Amino acid sequence: MCYGLLTRRDFDLQVKFSNRGPTLIAKVAGELDHHSTGYLRQKMDYEIIKATNKNLIMDFSDTGFMDSSGIGLIIGRYKNVKSMNGETVLVVKDSRIAKILEMAGINKMMPVFTSVNEAFESL
Repeated sequence: MCYGLLTRRDFDLQVKFSNRGPTLIAKVAGELDHHSTGYLRQKMDYEIIKATNKNLIMDFSDTGFMDSSGIGLIIGRYKNVKSMNGETVLVVKDSRIAKILEMAGINKMMPVFTSVNEAFESL
């Protein structure tokens, strides 16, 4: 597994990247809002385009807050991965975030799981 940790002091956000075979796992911790989304988008896109990555698991199990910019981030990465014939799945434990994703229709676009292992097994 390859790990990378990204922390930005301007906002409360951390992301750790790891790989399981051709699957990139992005574990996002903190608050995903309009202040942090642009920075996270940039870093995720860089990791997604690496030749070894095909699928993406976005792990929001340690994310305490998400606004509509987080929905945009998810949809954008989903489209990028899909254009490379890969699959995107989400991991969510917080019921408030799960409700936001449901209201936005994200769960109809891609599966949502409660653990990374379940998400990985689905790919």
